[in-house]
Amino acid sequence: MGKGPQLVVKGTQHSIYYASCDGGREPAREYLEGIGTSNPNHEARFIYILERFANGQQTRDSVKKLEGNSDLIEFKIPKMEYRLLGYYLPGRRAILLIGFDKKATKMKQKGHTAIETALEVKRLFEEIHKKWCEQQSKSKKR
Repeated sequence: MGKGPQLVVKGTQHSIYYASCDGGREPAREYLEGIGTSNPNHEARFIYILERFANGQQTRDSVKKLEGNSDLIEFKIPKMEYRLLGYYLPGRRAILLIGFDKKATKMKQKGHTAIETALEVKRLFEEIHKKWCEQQSKSKKR
């Protein structure tokens, strides 16, 4: 079954993980590494925002709950187009689903909006995570 969600940041308030889906892909990690390739400062700024969130120091201009969608949260670098979408899991955990550039998503990419794509990654992640948890539970009983 493989490994569980990979930790990005552990703080005093939350732990943040990458969602893995089909074939072990981690879309949010791939996005962060992609922007880090073009400008390492941008990736570092995102990690800083995630660390602040994990330690309960987020500001409204960098982290917000998406309106109209009960459980998606958006992380962003203020005054820039970079975005990460994620959601909460019980136990003060947040899962990063996808990253995207806001301007690029004003047009639908491959027929899906960023929110639709994030919800699909969430669905895949939850299926994989459920199986992984079941496997972990079985191995502990042995």
